[in-house]
Amino acid sequence: MNYNIECKNDLLTGTTLIVKIPEDEIDKKALYTIQTDMPPFIIPFHHYCSDGEALFVYNIGMHCKLQYMTGSRAPKEYAQLWISVLSPLLECTDWFMQPNAFLLDAEYLYYDKDKKTCCFVYIPSIRNISQHTQLKELAADVSKFISVDDVLLENKILRAIMKNFDPNDLLQTLRSAMVQNESRDASTKTQIKPDMVVADAPYDMTENICPTQTYQELELPNTIDTEIYDNLNSMVSESSSVYASDEIVIEFPEKKARSKKNKSEPREKGGLQKKIKALSGLFEKRKESGKLQKVSSDHVMRDGRLHFESDAQSASTKNQNEQAPYVQNTFPQSIEEDLEMYLETENPVLHTSGVGLRSIGGVETPLFIEADIEVGEIFSIGKFDTSVGRRQSSFEFDKKIKGISHRHCAIKRVAEGYLLIDLASSAGTFVNNERLPPNTAYKLTNGCRISIGNSGADYVWEMG
Repeated sequence: MNYNIECKNDLLTGTTLIVKIPEDEIDKKALYTIQTDMPPFIIPFHHYCSDGEALFVYNIGMHCKLQYMTGSRAPKEYAQLWISVLSPLLECTDWFMQPNAFLLDAEYLYYDKDKKTCCFVYIPSIRNISQHTQLKELAADVSKFISVDDVLLENKILRAIMKNFDPNDLLQTLRSAMVQNESRDASTKTQIKPDMVVADAPYDMTENICPTQTYQELELPNTIDTEIYDNLNSMVSESSSVYASDEIVIEFPEKKARSKKNKSEPREKGGLQKKIKALSGLFEKRKESGKLQKVSSDHVMRDGRLHFESDAQSASTKNQNEQAPYVQNTFPQSIEEDLEMYLETENPVLHTSGVGLRSIGGVETPLFIEADIEVGEIFSIGKFDTSVGRRQSSFEFDKKIKGISHRHCAIKRVAEGYLLIDLASSAGTFVNNERLPPNTAYKLTNGCRISIGNSGADYVWEMG
């Protein structure tokens, strides 16, 4: 069936989807059951009829598109997410719903951040909305959005999708993995021995679909190979003796000078400028003979780059007009690259040009967040989650910065430009001091002000 779906982004009411079908093609039995008891795995909707057409209006609300919620997950959360994607297609008959009436398109698959489950757009029609082949394509797209720390589990899922795709088999694989992970977690507390037997699977979603099974014994070794252990100890002892005899110490001039200061003295401003000035004393100019000679120098930021001057050049320049250009020393290319590498190490997101966000706010936030992506790509922004311990967004603020959610907002590039979407964050995302409704796309324009949260992460959008 050819369906017409329209997306409306309203800064007051949020995002809504509108689907139109002929009035005589409504699945009235399914519609009545859904209105009486709305299933938790579909986007809530209401409908009305006009001129022989039925209009279904879906309120997106706090549901985020799954494609914006990329990142690695723990095995348990990973398995639960997959179960929330596949099980509705098998359980929907309890509501007199048909699997082919689900909109099986990754563009319209949504994620509930609180429940950590997925929700579909369901169109109560007596005709097929989707085909069975689209389910495999949907599963392949979901595997691109999410990943798991357990490489073996992820490989099992990918093989199940690429081969003879069967939702029942895939669900059974996930449930088996959940039982095994729970048993491994319990083994760290109870020290499970290899001869212990795991009880029957406690999780049974529906008796008619996937009956529980008795799983085989877990082969969990409770000892470490002594030969490997001895070799590891010998390698560690040898490496420790080498470092103990050499005692290599690396000192940075700027940090060494700071350590000699009296702690009672107030901290002076201009730390970055002093750091650059301290670095300038490290620069050396090459003679024709190949030897190095130290040269005192000064510096200036111009055209987004650092330029250094010798004392003679600096004195002659000061006597000239203030608008006269600085004379750039011809240092070796390797030294200039070393300086840029050092500054990028101290300030990992220090950039001066390109498409992205330039800071106008707090000193703890990065000076520039580069978001130069291709059409169709998504750049997600969040905060590092210490409980997870791994990156989940394209860019993550430091864990100490307050007012930013772990998955806060996303930037998507389309043919018409760049879109900013707030991912139902707690503190919100603001454009020109106006808070965006959750999950509502806003088209960015060059120079608009963006505030990520409410704790000073203020930026200006630049497009090169």
